Amino acid sequence: MRRIGRRKDERGLTLLETLVALMIMTMVTTIIYSFVLMAMSIYKRVTIETTMRNQGDLLFSRIVTELGDAIYAEQADPTQRSIRFVKPSADPKQYIAWYEMRIDGGQIRVEPIMPSGPPKVFALAPAFEISSGKLIAEGHHHVVIDLEYRPVGATSPVLNIRSRIPVGRGE
Repeated sequence: MRRIGRRKDERGLTLLETLVALMIMTMVTTIIYSFVLMAMSIYKRVTIETTMRNQGDLLFSRIVTELGDAIYAEQADPTQRSIRFVKPSADPKQYIAWYEMRIDGGQIRVEPIMPSGPPKVFALAPAFEISSGKLIAEGHHHVVIDLEYRPVGATSPVLNIRSRIPVGRGE
């Protein structure tokens, strides 16, 4: 009988190979996980900023629409938080109507002065607030709007609406 030498059984993995494979897999998983977290963070920030821009556009368009028929504007207070403006009256018995637009508690309020009536409130969605702002009557034919708004209770992101709106002839 011939003696056959013992052969090693090389079908399995050594402990060192298993540890190296585990370490490489852990590194790759960590890198992928960090990219996923970063992508989620960027997505959340972009979503908030897009919503804020949409809210600002809506608020601005409502203000411009309200001032669209105005024929005269004046500063209502020295703090530059309110203006008075005149529009043609919807009532055929009255030629003009006076309104006051002011920044009040994180929203814009438009109240009829003469004739009296219910106020209009222009606000951002409940998740956002106007943190500061000015309404400035330049001469009697322009209104400057400068509003800063952000998510409620947050310090950032902060977006601004700055515009000069012609009133009446807009000289």
